Amino acid sequence: MKNLSLILNGILIIAVGILYYLHFNQPKQMTSVKTPEGKDTIVTVSPIEAPVSEEGLGSNVLYVDIDTINQKYNYIKTQKSIMEKQGAQAEASLKAKAKVLQDEIMAYQKKAQAGELTQQQAQTIEKGLGEKQQALAEQEQKLSDELIKKTNKIQEELNKRMKKELQVYLDQYKADYILGYTEGANILLTNPKLNITSQVLKRLNATK
Repeated sequence: MKNLSLILNGILIIAVGILYYLHFNQPKQMTSVKTPEGKDTIVTVSPIEAPVSEEGLGSNVLYVDIDTINQKYNYIKTQKSIMEKQGAQAEASLKAKAKVLQDEIMAYQKKAQAGELTQQQAQTIEKGLGEKQQALAEQEQKLSDELIKKTNKIQEELNKRMKKELQVYLDQYKADYILGYTEGANILLTNPKLNITSQVLKRLNATK
């Protein structure tokens, strides 16, 4: 049952290596997106005042704070809650079955030590207990595989949504990359002027 806990601990963390290539630079614009209720709403994407180098060229890199997205993106919070609930239910079911099996094993050992079983009876019981133990292990593996499959599917959808919203900035800023930044990663310092997290998060939470 340790596998289930490990799976739940790793759910829905956006990969830090999200990169997106940008080409164009246009002024601030109003963009229509769908709300969770299916209604149109207007989201303003504010332009960023990128630092200018000595040669007069603007910075070609923007970034998104992955920690903030993971904490405040409603889709992540919802899906993580669902997966944690499913994982907890699966783990509780396995623990209950394991407890029943453990009780059967202890009852068998007690009878065997008291000399209440013939050799043939003991062998039959041991075989049955072994089969139950194997079945329980297989069920745990199956549940783990199912959770991994669901988690991977959600992760794919999450990355798809992120990339879709980042495409908005193709028409906003002249840049080469949008990087995923997280505390403690290889990027030691960042320029807050290049941080587009709040704009991206606003669009993500406004889109169904």
